[in-house]
Amino acid sequence: MTFSKTTAILVLTAAITVPAFAKKDKPATATPAAPGASSASGDSTAAATVGGTVITLQALDKASATQLTKIRQQEYDVRAEILTQMIQGELITLEAKAQKVTEVQLVDTEIKAKAAKATPDDVQKYYDQMKSRMGGKSFDDVKGDIEKMLNEQKINERKGVYLNELTAKYEVKMLLDPPRSTITLRPGVPAMGPADAPVTIVEWSDYQCPFCKRAHPTVEQVLNEYKDKVRFIYLDYPLPFHQQAMPASEAVHCAEDQGKFWEYHTNLFVTPGDLSKTDLTKRAADLGLDNAAFEACMTANKHESLIKSNYDDGAALGVTGTPAFFINGRMLVGAQPIDQFRAIINDELSRKGVSTPKASAGTN
Repeated sequence: MTFSKTTAILVLTAAITVPAFAKKDKPATATPAAPGASSASGDSTAAATVGGTVITLQALDKASATQLTKIRQQEYDVRAEILTQMIQGELITLEAKAQKVTEVQLVDTEIKAKAAKATPDDVQKYYDQMKSRMGGKSFDDVKGDIEKMLNEQKINERKGVYLNELTAKYEVKMLLDPPRSTITLRPGVPAMGPADAPVTIVEWSDYQCPFCKRAHPTVEQVLNEYKDKVRFIYLDYPLPFHQQAMPASEAVHCAEDQGKFWEYHTNLFVTPGDLSKTDLTKRAADLGLDNAAFEACMTANKHESLIKSNYDDGAALGVTGTPAFFINGRMLVGAQPIDQFRAIINDELSRKGVSTPKASAGTN
C-alpha cells in the first residue's frame, strides 16, 4: 500500500438539490430506511416541530446528505494527508536508526544522491512546451530555473519510490477508515462479478449523460484488471433534464426481462444513437429480443417504479449528478481516470489483506 492520497476530493454542489423523484416524507410518521440509505436515515426522532408538523432526523439527513458527505470526505482527506506525513517521518527515523546514520544523511544518500538528473534535452523540451508562458524570456534566461525545478521533481519521484520501499519493509498499515455510506441492495439488482468479492462498486448513472459514457470504458478496464476481486452493480439515476434518460432506463430493464440487461446496457453506452423510441426498439431488435414483449414492456412503463426507487436511493446517499460510484461505500464522483479507481480499490484490498493485481500494483 502506498501513501499518496487515496481518495478523490468529491466535486459536489453546495446547494441542496431536491430529487425530482423524491417522495415527500410524511410528518411524524416513522418510515423504514430506503434501500441504499445510510443506517441513520430511518431515524424517526424529531429534529424540530413546526406547529403540528414534525421534522424528523430522517428528513434532515436526507436533505443534508450532499453537504455532509462533502464535509466528511474533506475531513478524512485532511487527516489522511497529515497522517501520511507522520508515517513518512517515522519511516525515515526508523531506517536512519537501522543504518546508524542521521536522518539528513539518509535522505542525502538514499533520495537525493539516487535521484535522476534533468538532462539538457529535458530542459530544452520543457522550455519548448512552455515557451508561450515564459513572458518572452529566452531559453538562456530561464534554463537554470527550469533545470532546478525538474531536478526537484525527480527528487520527489525518488522519494516516493524510496518511501514505498520502506512502507513494505516496515509493514505499514493505514488504519484510519474513510467515510463510507451503508448501501442496502435489493435482491436481483444487475450485478457482475462474484457475490463474495472483497470490493463492491455500485454506480448510479444516466444513459444520456456524456460523462457516464466517458466513464464506461474505465469501468470495463477496472473489471478486466481486478476480475474476481470486484463486484459491479449498476443502478439508474436518470437526470430530470435528460429527456431520453428515463426511456433508456426503461428499455434496459425491459431487456433484462429477456435476460439481456448487460448486453443492452453496453449497447446504450457504446453504440451511437438518439435514444428515441425508434432507436431503443432498433437496439432491442439488433440484440435479438422479442419485439412484441419489448414493446409491451415499454408501453406499460413496467419498470418506472423501480427506476424511481433507484433514483431516490441514490439521492438519499448524496448523489446529485452522474456518474456517482460507491467503492465499498466510498464515494467517487464523475468520469475519473483509472488511477483514481485503482487507488481506492487497492487500498480496500490492502485493508482486507488481499493481494493487488500486478497490473495495478504500485499505483497510488
